[in-house]
Amino acid sequence: MENNGEKRNEVMKLYNIFYICKSCLPAIKDVDISTYSNDNNTVFIKNWLNCKISLDVLQNIECFREKIHELYKLLDWRINLDVPKLPTIDKNAFFRNLSAISYAVETLVNLCDELEMGKTESGIDVKILKCNSLKEYVGYLKEIDFIFTQCPYLLHDKEEIKFKNVDVGSQWLVFAITGITASFYILNNLAKLIQKAIAISSNILVYRQQEETLKEMQLKGEVLEETVDVFKKFKQTLLENSVSDLENDIGKLQNGEERDKVKKTLEDMVVLMDKGVEIYSSIETPKEIKVLFPMDKDNAILPDNITKLIEDKESDTEKE
Repeated sequence: MENNGEKRNEVMKLYNIFYICKSCLPAIKDVDISTYSNDNNTVFIKNWLNCKISLDVLQNIECFREKIHELYKLLDWRINLDVPKLPTIDKNAFFRNLSAISYAVETLVNLCDELEMGKTESGIDVKILKCNSLKEYVGYLKEIDFIFTQCPYLLHDKEEIKFKNVDVGSQWLVFAITGITASFYILNNLAKLIQKAIAISSNILVYRQQEETLKEMQLKGEVLEETVDVFKKFKQTLLENSVSDLENDIGKLQNGEERDKVKKTLEDMVVLMDKGVEIYSSIETPKEIKVLFPMDKDNAILPDNITKLIEDKESDTEKE
């Protein structure tokens, strides 16, 4: 069985790792282990619980996991105390391990700063599985480009989806939403399109498989043209009904061309997701929008403790 931590590391964007490290670093550096008891036989670790929250988050990143585990072993049963006490003899080992973690986290943050990763913004992260050829990769890009540039529900007079970059060392495509309005029009609509694509995916995929089978049978003269036509009508009816549902939810489309583009968007989304493509809201997208994205709910990239850390940071920013 695959280790959850390993899975998280496999799919995590470098920017997300950078963001998490930068968020966790202050609490780690804030630990104070310089205060002793009267007999100098015990060291008190102040500000430990905030540090532990950050360390628990960092354990989702594989390169820190072993160092953190070693640190936790030193504390043993005292790990969840507000102010853990250690024998003075263990002070140096604790300080050495904590310093090593702090140094590794700070080094990664500094490296990403050197790469000018900057600040992300509300947007879209698209994960593509490893491609075996440039042609395959370009095929993914064409389908994603059609969805983001041609679907009427993702076009707005103020908001726009802008390609930002390919995340370093991964198959992640990063898109920013410029000119975001108070309604988060594009992100809201994209979430609804994904929800609808997931709802119809099993039917569409079965239809596509049956379509291929019918084509082969037709070539062999085993089925009549009428049978193939009936199947095609079933498929079109499903897509038509799905578009009508979106019109009732989002708004009426202007003409048949727009309806066709939404139908193609839904069908392309189903095919892409079947191939393993995943679409998420970016790490700094507000929580109320992020929860609308179906894939974000079971997101191995951002476990609960990371999500809580982001929410706490957003809360602190609002207070400032």
